[in-house]
Amino acid sequence: MPKLNLRTVLKIFAIFCVIFTLGIASVKLVTTSVKDAKDTKTQVQTKLPTTKPTAATNLPGQAMLQTQAKTRILPPVMSQAHIKSLCPKKPVYQDANMCLFFDKIAGDYVLVAIPRILNSPATPVVVYVRGQTEVISPHVLRFDANALQQNHKLASKLKTWAKIYTSHGYIFIAPNLFMGPSIPQKNTNQQAKALQQVVNSVIKSYAPATRRVSLVAFSLGSRPAALFARQNPDKVNHVKFLAPTTLTDYYLQCGAILPKHQIYVTIYHGKKDVNISYSVGRNFYNTCMQKISKTTQKAAQLVKFHTLPNDTHWTLGYTNSTNILLPNIPYSRGMLQPHN
Repeated sequence: MPKLNLRTVLKIFAIFCVIFTLGIASVKLVTTSVKDAKDTKTQVQTKLPTTKPTAATNLPGQAMLQTQAKTRILPPVMSQAHIKSLCPKKPVYQDANMCLFFDKIAGDYVLVAIPRILNSPATPVVVYVRGQTEVISPHVLRFDANALQQNHKLASKLKTWAKIYTSHGYIFIAPNLFMGPSIPQKNTNQQAKALQQVVNSVIKSYAPATRRVSLVAFSLGSRPAALFARQNPDKVNHVKFLAPTTLTDYYLQCGAILPKHQIYVTIYHGKKDVNISYSVGRNFYNTCMQKISKTTQKAAQLVKFHTLPNDTHWTLGYTNSTNILLPNIPYSRGMLQPHN
């Protein structure tokens, strides 16, 4: 074995020291890089949270609506304190089941009936679109016992209807819509626009998660109700026409609107109606059926017609209101069956 001189030994030692120093430096560099990466990830998670869960949970009513769509379970009821706050100190009528009062929306009067127990916040809403000679105003309508005993027919009808609907958990509203002989007349387009303002305001104030309303239209009120449904098909679940007037189908365009948006229509007409002939309602029904049948085989499910053999124009909705309103009361889409 050759002998190593001092110079060779020193060279070998120097090379070993250099290699050892480089190894230690590499280990420190890797450790520092890993730590920095962890710190950076922590900072990013702190400053930039994931937005998907936030977007899904913060949308008003979205979780509740998704639950309804899957399970059809009614939402929780409002607190009694909140319901009490919705009823003014001096309503025109109240009992153990409902509160009836006048509101003013878009410059016109609206009669509002709310049940004492509300399914919040998707409470179904029914809107009555009145006839030409009916005036809905606190200056005209009286709901006290003396007035009702004196055969105040419109007040009696509205009170009866309000009781029927609120007893089934509905909010019932009846806007004036600037119609009537004692106030300036507005055309159908203006009335439909006023109806849209009323519906939007009522939903915002009393039923913020309700997506669709149901309409009950009488006589000349069938025109603005039909136009509203055509212009706002995503907001309408069901329209009941009581003695509809001419041109109702012109404003509704049922062949294009009903099948696409699954809007249900029920028509009632008295056989003894001499103000708007029974044939007008029947022709409206036949026209709708013919137009819808061209696009779907479910026309009979979307449109129904009921003959009331003993009713005139002015007894319709008075003498048999329960039979008209109750058999197929339409809950808002996503809650209960809308039609039977």
